[in-house]
Amino acid sequence: MKNDGNFATNIFNNVMKNKKILVIIAFFVIVFGAISSTLQTANLIVGPEGIRALNYGVQFGTTGSVLKASTAETLPSKFFWSDNSPSSTVIGRSQVVDNLLLNYFLYGTDYAYKGGSSKIRSEIQHPVIQSDPIGVSPQTIEYYQQTSKGIKQVVCQIKPVDFVIQISAVTGSGAYTWKDVNLWYVLDSVVWQNAFISNPSDNISNSTLKFSTSSYRGAYPIIAWIEGYKDNIYTDSVTNTIKTGYPDDKTYNYVQTNPSLEGRYIDLYSAASGTYDLALSSESGESISDANVKQKCSPNNLPDNRLSTTAYMKIGLTNFGAYVQPTGIFGSYSSSTTWYPSTYYRIRVVYAIYGEYVYQWNSANAGNVGYNNNTWQVRTTTTNTNIDPITGAWNAAVKGWNDFWSNPFSGIGVAVFFLIIIFGGIILLLFWFKGNPKGDIRTIISPKKSYIPQWKLSHNNMLSGGWR
Repeated sequence: MKNDGNFATNIFNNVMKNKKILVIIAFFVIVFGAISSTLQTANLIVGPEGIRALNYGVQFGTTGSVLKASTAETLPSKFFWSDNSPSSTVIGRSQVVDNLLLNYFLYGTDYAYKGGSSKIRSEIQHPVIQSDPIGVSPQTIEYYQQTSKGIKQVVCQIKPVDFVIQISAVTGSGAYTWKDVNLWYVLDSVVWQNAFISNPSDNISNSTLKFSTSSYRGAYPIIAWIEGYKDNIYTDSVTNTIKTGYPDDKTYNYVQTNPSLEGRYIDLYSAASGTYDLALSSESGESISDANVKQKCSPNNLPDNRLSTTAYMKIGLTNFGAYVQPTGIFGSYSSSTTWYPSTYYRIRVVYAIYGEYVYQWNSANAGNVGYNNNTWQVRTTTTNTNIDPITGAWNAAVKGWNDFWSNPFSGIGVAVFFLIIIFGGIILLLFWFKGNPKGDIRTIISPKKSYIPQWKLSHNNMLSGGWR
């Protein structure tokens, strides 16, 4: 043992004396720490019970893979994640055009739309379960399920769940047009796993296992549609209200999304994918008595294994991005205004909700802590203006002219000025032709030439005997 201790002590002393070995050890410690820190994945706080909606990923083309935002999966060349936050995701595209003049000659004004840069932002609101929605009657459904342990009863409340999605082009990011890009979203049912309103054992009676609404809770979506839709929205500075408008007819071409009208259904999927199964009853090949089906149904109380507590949906960017409006002289692009559109969706999803929640995010509980329908501020369309010196001078002159004539006092001043000119001219003409005994106005105007009034000529003729 003594020799072993001396051996270990000698190794330690040699290592401490050798600086190179110490540097190598320190290097590996730092590298290992950095790698271990990068391997750590943060968990997103689920928030209150109920339903949550998140940005899930992006898909390029119809059959392309859905690239997840949470893991920042690698995007195609020139595309990148600017922000992969689940509530507000920003996807960017780098500029690929180097020689702008050459590409302007080759492609015309479309060069910025094809080869420019851009960023799009997708924002999603935390869904609110409507406690007492206006115009919607409360509904309850009840059904039984057969399991290996007995009969299970499920009582669900049918309630609408509303949330907002806004898709916008980031101001100043460029004018690239996004084509055939799908933005994917996920809807998830949230329950606090370790909390119950009442004791679950109270619901076990004899040989029948009953799951009542007071013991277990959950939710699953049934159907969804667009409750409200606005594109290229802006805030009216006079009425301070949200409106929809276009600077010209071409703007409409750059706010094309799908679906994009109120009342259009939103398809819900069990997974985010470019392909899907229709899950037709005739193709399932399973009966309700199948043990596999019962196993799928029993853990989450779903009445059909083709339903899901987690659902995915998508919004397609058919032709979406900034619009460059020419404002230069003769309609040229020497000056321009770039419009960065913002599109507004209000999504309504009908949910079947069962059980009693500890703290459900519904309209009543949200209002109690200060969150209501007016809390979400609508993001509106923004603009960037580029003016060349010639157009700027011309616009300033036109504006000054219009501002001058829009002032009623300016008109009065101009009228008085012209009246003074007119009356002054009349007086000068009278003096010119009639003269003035006390001093001829024409002499005053032109002192080098002496003008003799007609009455003086007549008087001189009379004195000289000119009158006979």
